[in-house]
Amino acid sequence: TDDSSDVDIADLIAEEDAVHTDTKGKTYEEAVQALYEAGITDAKGEFNPSGTLTRQHAASYMYRVLKYVNYDFKENQKPIELNDLNEIGSTHLPAVLALYELDIMSGKENGNFDPNGHLTRAQMAKILKLTLNNAKIM
Repeated sequence: TDDSSDVDIADLIAEEDAVHTDTKGKTYEEAVQALYEAGITDAKGEFNPSGTLTRQHAASYMYRVLKYVNYDFKENQKPIELNDLNEIGSTHLPAVLALYELDIMSGKENGNFDPNGHLTRAQMAKILKLTLNNAKIM
């Protein structure tokens, strides 16, 4: 169980102008800005809306969604069985470990997390659904 508050990520609205110059005037400008203001996305450079998403970046985004809704993360009880932990960026490691613990993201058949591997849309949909389920949003 978790102690998520009544924070609803669906109610996010942008309060300020877009900080990413590559989203200005686009149909998704407000959505990206609202996620940035909530701390779910970051502002390191451009947003790069047509770029690909790595597995470790996806983990960080989903981790921030859970943090935004005040998800009660438990101490790690599951043994971490990933061969490539040393390849995960230090800023992404807490997110990867948390999502691994929650069975939102797991390793691949070869035992690697593959932090720089890219996600398919189907994989991202599954990860997002599992995150929203854990956050009690869905």
